Amino acid sequence: MKQIKLVIFAVLILLNACTGVAPTNSLPTIIPSATTIPSATPLPQPTATPGPKPLTFSGNGDGMVDLLAKWEGPAVMHVTYDGGGNFIVSTLDAGDSTTGLLINISGSARYEGTVPLDFMAGLATAKLKIKASGAWTVDVFPLLREYLHVLTLPGKYEGKGDDVVYFNGEPATGTFEAKQQRGFFAVFAFAEKRVELINTNNPYSGQVDFPPGTNLIVVNSTYEWTLDATKR
Repeated sequence: MKQIKLVIFAVLILLNACTGVAPTNSLPTIIPSATTIPSATPLPQPTATPGPKPLTFSGNGDGMVDLLAKWEGPAVMHVTYDGGGNFIVSTLDAGDSTTGLLINISGSARYEGTVPLDFMAGLATAKLKIKASGAWTVDVFPLLREYLHVLTLPGKYEGKGDDVVYFNGEPATGTFEAKQQRGFFAVFAFAEKRVELINTNNPYSGQVDFPPGTNLIVVNSTYEWTLDATKR
């Protein structure tokens, strides 16, 4: 089984707050299978050394996004879509072989969400293949704290759709609320292993225990949700 290699702490710089993303009508985002990842390490002190810059792409209808200019390692992508019909975003390697499915929605007029990219060791996405019938944008961000959605603990986060949330502090428990009557809701914690915390097609309200060393969570959702988290 392939290892997940999350290198977030080697390049983080300070950020005090974040904002959520707009509502989404997506079907579930595909997430890599659970495997071992490195243990958490302390955050570095602020540095004046600039990090890699985000990449921005846009198009209308079917298209290919060339990511050869992307830095090495994992990233997060903020994606928007405004059009009818299907919207599918797949990842390709340098040989144009499909390596994953990031977004797959059908019959929707709009999508906006944040999804992980190359969180598995050995993955080096060279291109994105996009199937669409309307306008779309893709913003690719390095795993620098200034570009992440950050929840300072203890605290509450209001999410809208797919998201990647980094914790300022180590979480102990989290109360999730996802009350919409239709849609998908799943939460995955990243600590020494990627752990599935929630996976349901029904409204959800409940408390979960975060694994020790949890750094961040990946949320797949078709609607709005909230998290009220305590600090370990």
